[in-house]
Amino acid sequence: MDGSTDSSVEPAKKMSTRMGYQQNALKTFFAEEKYTDCTFIFSDVEIKAHKFMLACSSPVFESMFYGIMAQSTVKVKDINLENFKEVLEFIYFETINISSQEHAWDLYSIASIYLIEDLLEVCLNYINANLSISNLLLTYEYAEMFNIKDLKNRCMDDIVEYAIGVFDTSNYHMKGSTLACICKKMGFDVNYNPIPKIFQWAVDEIELSDDDSVEVTPESIMSLLKKEGVLKYIRYTWFLKPCNRCDDFLCQCLLQSVYEDFYVSLGKASGAPARPNHKNAISNQNSMQEYLQNPPRFWHHGSCRFRKDYKIAQRIDLQEDEEYVSSVSAIGGPVMIFGMMVDYGMHPVRHKDMDCKGSITVRLCLEGSDESIVPPTTMECLFFYNHSVYVTLKCPFLLEQHVLYDIRISYNAWVAVRNISVICYFRSNQLRDTRSHRSVMFYDTCGSPIRGLSFYAA
Repeated sequence: MDGSTDSSVEPAKKMSTRMGYQQNALKTFFAEEKYTDCTFIFSDVEIKAHKFMLACSSPVFESMFYGIMAQSTVKVKDINLENFKEVLEFIYFETINISSQEHAWDLYSIASIYLIEDLLEVCLNYINANLSISNLLLTYEYAEMFNIKDLKNRCMDDIVEYAIGVFDTSNYHMKGSTLACICKKMGFDVNYNPIPKIFQWAVDEIELSDDDSVEVTPESIMSLLKKEGVLKYIRYTWFLKPCNRCDDFLCQCLLQSVYEDFYVSLGKASGAPARPNHKNAISNQNSMQEYLQNPPRFWHHGSCRFRKDYKIAQRIDLQEDEEYVSSVSAIGGPVMIFGMMVDYGMHPVRHKDMDCKGSITVRLCLEGSDESIVPPTTMECLFFYNHSVYVTLKCPFLLEQHVLYDIRISYNAWVAVRNISVICYFRSNQLRDTRSHRSVMFYDTCGSPIRGLSFYAA
């Protein structure tokens, strides 16, 4: 070594020093409003800035300050002052702290007005990465307003796929056109009864209306749903499923008399059969039970994420109502579970049929507790031995981050067998949602009959 230094390093050092000085100077000029040459007026507050900096980031600002109608003073209306300051800071320093989905859309709105492409991209990246059950409706309506087709389609697909969770957890009051689009996309084959939620939306819409002369009646609800284009997409088959909360075909979550009147009005409008009276609530019990209890045998949600199977771990012999317990937790943030793929029992010795009628019950408890957090789900239908079945949860599970829960599964076969034998496989212990960077972790040391889960960021 001759003690000489690499001269190629020197320009890099000089460039770093120069950039550091420029950034510090910009911070000083912006904070102290030094050398400013344009002013934004918000009622009684003035914000000063530098034309050249703004023009470099936005063609709108360039035209505003250097175009034919150039001006130095701009009156700003319908834009939040604090959000506008944050946009200016982004233009100067290329950093911004987005705190929520609503905040991201506020910033996106300003960026779209002034065509600040870099900020538009930053906001969209945040919005896509932070989609959750509680903000899907909000995001869909903003995406529709700004004509962001990919995001709009993704949100609508997820809303329909996880509708029961969206309706139960979101406090956002959607537009009538949004509800109509959801109902249209749902079609006939839904896994629960959405009528109470549609009814509740109409009640809220009437109560939020400025017209105090309109009261909540079956007639006013029908009129509103027809006006908003919702009524024509409501299907009679939706009434053939019990409410997921009260577990009744004649929903007890709302005034029963109003619900029945609403059904009768809908029946007259759609040509559906008259509603059975309350005394014999299910007069067509056999056909209705057949519809409810015999979904396609191997159907499962397209959203179900599957664990990798490694090898057989053990066979467990469960007596009637005896439960298999699997511990899980949410990683990266809370998630909501909507359903799961579960292995059914082995073919019993000396049992000729390849299938049997029976049931699977799924419960969620805190670790070590036997008390259900939400009402349990019981699926009754025709099961094939040695196959898996997808169980749609009546009430979705909310898993808080880093809290340990027990998923409890019990089997019941309506045949003369003393127990049900289930093969448990060693399986991968983590299911990831790459979009939200959230995961569900399994703590199965002796194998598991749970093949997969449907879940979404909460």
